[in-house]
Amino acid sequence: MMQGLLLLNKPKGITSFSAVARIKRLSGEKRVGHTGTLDPMATGVLPVLIGRATTLSSYLLDADKRYLATVLLGKVTDTGDVTGETIETREVNITEVDIDRAIEKFTGEIFQVPPMYSAIKKNGVPLYKLARKGETVEIEPRKVTIYSIGKVGSLENNVIKLDVRCSKGTYIRSLCQDIGEFLGCGATLAELERTATSGFSLSECVNLEDLTHDNLAQYLLPSEKAVENFRYANISEKQATRFLNGGQLSLERLYFKAEQDGEIVRVKHNNEFLGLGIVDKANDQLAVKCIVAEQPKIKTAVALGTFDGVHSGHKAVIKNAVDSGLKPLAVTFDIPPKAYFDVSVKSIMTPEQKSEVLGNLGIKKTVYLDFNQFRNYSPEQFLDYLKDELGCAFISCGFNYRFGKDGAGDTDTLKEYCEKNGIGLSVSKPVYANEQIISSTYLRLLLAEGGVDEVLKLCGHPFSITAKVIHGDARGRTIGYPTVNQLYPMGLTKLKFGVYETRVKFDDKVYRGITNIGVRPTFQNNFVSAETFILDFNGDLYGRDIKVDFISFIREEKKFDNVDNLIAAIKDDLNRIEKEQQ
Repeated sequence: MMQGLLLLNKPKGITSFSAVARIKRLSGEKRVGHTGTLDPMATGVLPVLIGRATTLSSYLLDADKRYLATVLLGKVTDTGDVTGETIETREVNITEVDIDRAIEKFTGEIFQVPPMYSAIKKNGVPLYKLARKGETVEIEPRKVTIYSIGKVGSLENNVIKLDVRCSKGTYIRSLCQDIGEFLGCGATLAELERTATSGFSLSECVNLEDLTHDNLAQYLLPSEKAVENFRYANISEKQATRFLNGGQLSLERLYFKAEQDGEIVRVKHNNEFLGLGIVDKANDQLAVKCIVAEQPKIKTAVALGTFDGVHSGHKAVIKNAVDSGLKPLAVTFDIPPKAYFDVSVKSIMTPEQKSEVLGNLGIKKTVYLDFNQFRNYSPEQFLDYLKDELGCAFISCGFNYRFGKDGAGDTDTLKEYCEKNGIGLSVSKPVYANEQIISSTYLRLLLAEGGVDEVLKLCGHPFSITAKVIHGDARGRTIGYPTVNQLYPMGLTKLKFGVYETRVKFDDKVYRGITNIGVRPTFQNNFVSAETFILDFNGDLYGRDIKVDFISFIREEKKFDNVDNLIAAIKDDLNRIEKEQQ
């Protein structure tokens, strides 16, 4: 069964319905639908939903849109575009200033009369059918929002191009006609390209002529991509079963704060998108809005481990699963099991970071188990779960992997179970560095000593934090080194207080930085923060989540007697990383 979101660049000359019919033939799936009709003359972004993902279509129909419209002045047609019959031609005698005035007039909330040649129904009959019979009816104006209109180039040969950002329900043909009437010369739509809708742009789309039965799947995006603007609630296995059977969920039992009644929420279990729920505060529940759960693959290769830090030892385990030829899954816990028994043990990376790194290594899905639930499973119950619920046909783990209640299961237990159930097994040998077995515990010790460069070598990716930028006291700006301030994430392992060379990532760009981790003893903070001076950047990042990668340790955090000494130290730090770059 094929399921997901396809971003299509609809070609000129065919209807949206015809484009969908082509996708149906290529996919072999009966349930295919588009989200937002484009006229035959129009091209551009047409999101197409396939399989059970079609239940999400209404959430894309309401999206804002962006168009590139080519407007021919001096001509009026019965359809509002060049495909219709010419009603009138007029002389064009306008200036760029006149066009600018028209743009200003039609920007903002406006009332617009939809064209007779449209799919809007009157008494159950589409207007275009009435128009083709020569009938005319009164059409009620509709309120729409034109967020912006930008000129693309200048007026030439009575043609202007407009970049229009607008709300749902806006008819660009009507907008062009109205602008033409305002200018006194009349106008009709000559060409139309939808450049963006629902957060998707033309650059993400595939051309219809490039699609075949064999390659369609590679252009298919996960169903969840269609609604990823909604917040999500991660639910337990029992809650997932209830939800998939149409049952509502108690809000107070969810790790999710419902902010407003009627909010639409993505519902997920083990990072798998199940569908959408709707907040019902009156009944304190999350009710089912639609279900889009995809069926799991029958056979999987399961990599077992904590994978905290995803170091060289972990990568050997992951590689064996990826190379098995089956769908590779990583099965781990929401936080390191040691952390349940020792609160001083913190994670090296967040689940989001871990999923990203594992995905880059070839893992198709990371399953996060609730340790409180699975800690009482016997070794056999745990392995039955892998086999029956995840379709496990191959297991990869490290030499010292233990599982089940009180850690009763080991690699010998695994070998016996796998032989009995026809499951493949690969046990990786230990990997050493500095005569030490590389482990998550060893990484934590390195980080506590500031050894971020060694962690980078052992893992192949840097230790990092991602946190929201908060307001500081603006002292950095007053001394000539403005910084962004972040609270150090409480759930992450301890990093030695001090100054580090870093890389700062936001807006798909990477900047060099110097980051102080600690309590800023010179100014006597009472909380641990990350304070970063970003090189070659001057802008406001307040309230945004930014990622900071730690590259090397520069010096320990120090209390300075005065601000001048602090400034001198910062200059030394900058000089040091500049020399290392040369």
